[in-house]
Amino acid sequence: GIPIVLINPSVKSPGGENLGALGLYSLGLSEFLGNFETAYYLRSIPWGLILRQYPGGYQIYQNAPRGGFDLLETKNKIPSGEELERIYYEANPDEEDQGLGAMAKGLGRFLDQYSRG
Repeated sequence: GIPIVLINPSVKSPGGENLGALGLYSLGLSEFLGNFETAYYLRSIPWGLILRQYPGGYQIYQNAPRGGFDLLETKNKIPSGEELERIYYEANPDEEDQGLGAMAKGLGRFLDQYSRG
């Protein structure tokens, strides 16, 4: 095939809304873009970043305490939000008892007890 470079070929806005008239074609365009192999990928996340440099996998990095980044894991596909959460909490088990992790656990316990009656 012929090499083609697409930069940020997103068909949706960061908020998830379709972009104007492109919305009518977003399904077909999404399928079309799914045929491409991602060569370079860089996405920041609140606690680090995701990086891919072809032919390698998707590397998940965490911000290091003294600057820079620490590699946590490498995946063959772009990790989902749940996968990122699992990776983060495996590397930072003390954090799971704070913030959203603690709230999610508490809500889970509440719903479990509520469903039992």
